[in-house]
Amino acid sequence: MWNRYLVGQCTWGVKEITLWGSNWWCNGGDWAGRAASQGYAVGSISAARSIVCWTGGGY
Repeated sequence: MWNRYLVGQCTWGVKEITLWGSNWWCNGGDWAGRAASQGYAVGSISAARSIVCWTGGGY
């Protein structure tokens, strides 16, 4: 599947191994909110085949 993120960025690596992730979620810190807005389950407890996101700090 096509990956629009820049090679070497964390978002590129995550998109490569989780093909269900969107090409349009932008910065990694934005992914949880964007995923939730598209109907994906988002929470604070880890689960198999999930993506971890940190929203604090710089990019």
